[in-house]
Amino acid sequence: MKILLSSYHNPNFITITEYIEFAIEELKHELIRFDDRQHIVPGRLRDKIKWLADFDQKCLNNNLVSIVDKTNPEIAIIAGGHRIKKAVIDRGCVIPNETTIGVNLEEDKKKYYVSPGGVVLVIPEMLGQQLHHVR
Repeated sequence: MKILLSSYHNPNFITITEYIEFAIEELKHELIRFDDRQHIVPGRLRDKIKWLADFDQKCLNNNLVSIVDKTNPEIAIIAGGHRIKKAVIDRGCVIPNETTIGVNLEEDKKKYYVSPGGVVLVIPEMLGQQLHHVR
């Protein structure tokens, strides 16, 4: 099966991207990589000039569409925008983009279980997702 993974490789440490890639390759699927941080315009300019940010995003999106057209993947996994530290995420959780977990423990305590040691536990029900069913 052809699987397209759109994500970011952080040069400073291993991220979830590498774990996803490893799992896909271990399952003997064909992996197509797309680095969603290959911007043309530097971030400091994108932050200040809206039309440059829009142009840059359009170029990035066009590159992704081009890869999809050329490779015709059966599944696309679009990852990114998360900040997760010291957390245990239950199997089956779908973490929404732009989610932060383990960064602000006071905020996390309102939504998740936080251990005395500062580890955040997230299960699907805490995200409003029904995965576990009681019979």
